[in-house]
Amino acid sequence: MAFVNTLMHSGNQRECVKVFELCNPNDDDCLENKTLKYSYSAISLPSIPYISSPIRLLTVEIRKSVTSQVSFRLVSGNERGYFFVQRRQVDSYRVRANVMLIQAITGPYDTDLHLEVNTYIRGELSSQTVIIIHVDISANTW
Repeated sequence: MAFVNTLMHSGNQRECVKVFELCNPNDDDCLENKTLKYSYSAISLPSIPYISSPIRLLTVEIRKSVTSQVSFRLVSGNERGYFFVQRRQVDSYRVRANVMLIQAITGPYDTDLHLEVNTYIRGELSSQTVIIIHVDISANTW
């Protein structure tokens, strides 16, 4: 089974492909751990004192089977409510999520957003990917 995850940021595209083996039926630790991959991204922004509409920071596109369901959830790093995940079904085989900045933000401020991407088959969690997005807001960008 292959899992393809495409990350796009500011017009640059990087594709990460992970091929994994199914767990040995006797390996309980492997069978219980549904996290297949951790992905890291970093975004540097200047202070943004006013926002008239949400700003797209990162797009994640997942290829999936017709029978699976995919959910996206920010599980930490968004305690101040600056960010939002917008999910959109592209077609039967692809789903896309945009991580958006939805509130004005003044630096210095930094956070590590943890975005969980969960895949379900017949209502059961099949796999999980955790994307850690480091966001740095300051007077200077890098």
